[in-house]
Amino acid sequence: MSLGLLCLVFAVVATCYHAFFLKTFTGWWMDDDPRNFAFVRTLSNPLTLFVDPALAKQFSGTATVNPMLGISFWLDSKVAYRNLFFAQVHNVIILAATLVMFFLVLRNLGLKPLTSSVILLLWLLSPATIVVSGWLAARHHLEGLLWSFGAVFAAQKLAHGDWRESTPRITMLLFLLGVAALYKETFAITVPLGTGLYLWHRHRRFAALSCASLLFIYCGYRCYMLGFTARYDAPLLSSVGFVEFLARLPYILAGNAGGYAVLAIGLVPIVLMKRRGELRARVVVYAIMVIGSSLAVIYPGMYALHRDWLAPGTWIRIVLLLQTGLLMGAGYLFSRLHAPSLGLIAAAVALPIAASGGIVAQKKWEVLRTRYEVEGKYYLNHPDRLLYSEVPSSWYLDGIRTLYAIPVRHHISRDDQTKVLAELLAEYREVWRYSAGEFVEDPELYELLSAKAERTNYR
Repeated sequence: MSLGLLCLVFAVVATCYHAFFLKTFTGWWMDDDPRNFAFVRTLSNPLTLFVDPALAKQFSGTATVNPMLGISFWLDSKVAYRNLFFAQVHNVIILAATLVMFFLVLRNLGLKPLTSSVILLLWLLSPATIVVSGWLAARHHLEGLLWSFGAVFAAQKLAHGDWRESTPRITMLLFLLGVAALYKETFAITVPLGTGLYLWHRHRRFAALSCASLLFIYCGYRCYMLGFTARYDAPLLSSVGFVEFLARLPYILAGNAGGYAVLAIGLVPIVLMKRRGELRARVVVYAIMVIGSSLAVIYPGMYALHRDWLAPGTWIRIVLLLQTGLLMGAGYLFSRLHAPSLGLIAAAVALPIAASGGIVAQKKWEVLRTRYEVEGKYYLNHPDRLLYSEVPSSWYLDGIRTLYAIPVRHHISRDDQTKVLAELLAEYREVWRYSAGEFVEDPELYELLSAKAERTNYR
């Protein structure tokens, strides 16, 4: 299949995936979306996100560096401000390009087109892929993966001898790795490490050492942007919690208990290769290092994902790279067995499980997205009413207010300081909230909020 035809096929797949499965073209802003788009609109020069620590922290947070996400949103904002359809089309293009690069990487690993297609289908049905494809604020996970695939593809060309180990080629490899790292930290350690180990194993020493040097460069850049004492606001898992997280990981990745069956099937080629003496110790060590690094970089977000492991929410995004690597590894191992019947059995087990988990995840995500939509639209359409916000992200309506230039704040969230609460209650004599599919006035809630404000002021 030619590259042009491959791009066309996956463009159709990505469009249908968004239109009929994710249903993003009929969606609305949610969570961080309005805040992000409102923020990039204020930038006269978006490149300052790469060099201004204060600006980067204001956009990404106190312990995160992802300036490429700002560039992505800034481009959308400049081309079509507040246009959700255009932003979603951008996501479709990113997904299509990612599928193309994923397929090419799998083909270079020696996988047949049918096997590669099954892996891509499993990947599309996973909860993590559903979230990062359908949520604008998480698109940098998908974009970072796209650039990572580009780096892996370049490394394969070097390893197979298709490209000479020259300075221009290695510079291209480092550029691809560097851009991926600037989308999200999850790509800053694992991808250069895995790529470097692969090149070292294939005796491309200079290229491998260049990948290692990029790790030090990134660490220096991150320290410059965030300082040496940057901390995550969220709590961290204990050692016991980490073990529990690992035990729950198959469920998290698949979206249901069938993930344990998929894990069992995935271990079959490892056992068979061990019995045949085809499992090289050095390769096993490499795999453990890469998987360990992937777990390490998502550790700060594990607490939230571990807490909500039964319901695939926004935090499921952090396992995207891990699940992608595991799928690639499983596909490669099955291809090494040269046992088509075993591959068919694995696909027959994995596909229904993935489809079931994917459908559930999509439906839950659609419910969540609709919940944000009805609250955001109600807020815009009723500027004379005080709204009590109960969506998961307490800053959501602040973003809506900024994005649509609403002059007067008329909402309360659960995280509001008492001073803000008292000031708003002094301006309004009633409060509205979402209940049983509609917005209703809630006198009891108003009295509770008023009592809370009075008690704190009295003290």
